[in-house]
Amino acid sequence: MQEIVTLLTNHMVLTLALIIVLACIGILESIRSHKNKQGLSVVQAVDQINHHHAVVIDIRSKEHFQAAHVINAISIALQVLQADFQKTVEKFKTKPIILVCGAGQVSQKMALQHKQNGHIYYLSGGMRAWTDAHMPLTKDK
Repeated sequence: MQEIVTLLTNHMVLTLALIIVLACIGILESIRSHKNKQGLSVVQAVDQINHHHAVVIDIRSKEHFQAAHVINAISIALQVLQADFQKTVEKFKTKPIILVCGAGQVSQKMALQHKQNGHIYYLSGGMRAWTDAHMPLTKDK
């Protein structure tokens, strides 16, 4: 213990720099987690699907959806969703809704536009994150 105290006192500038860096990391993580409450990791999305019966809405093109999508996902074109979001998701209002796109950016934008609906989420990283996590997919014929 004495050696640690000696090290810290002999290298006060490095100790101070370490404390500042750790504080900055903590602050940034806190801001990120508060800002991104609608974004779900793959694990969080699976939890929502399995335990809260979340509805997965895939907003990618029909071709991409048919090639591979989350099991039981519903394909709704982005243009349809943008035209009348409330009417389109009305039938799912009692369940969490997870929007999915290719990389997570389009679904994030859509979810943030409708954040007043507390049950709208997006899959962070989109289908890329889902496939990178080796999660099951299905295809339409």
